[in-house]
Amino acid sequence: QVWRGTPAAEAGMQPGDVVVEVGGVGVKDQFDICRIIFNHAVGETLRFSVRRGMETMLEFDLLLQEFPEQP
Repeated sequence: QVWRGTPAAEAGMQPGDVVVEVGGVGVKDQFDICRIIFNHAVGETLRFSVRRGMETMLEFDLLLQEFPEQP
């Protein structure tokens, strides 16, 4: 899932992209992604490696920001 207005959306990540690595660490599920992100500070940049479709691999450098408040 990619929420509108987030660094992921602004960088070009799309719903359906599968995150395979964050900050050089392989991930198996969303909990791994959260654990890695929460071990870094707002303002740091992390590289996300994602698989789009069956063969396309992409990399995105995302600036960590505070999670926006939900209305």
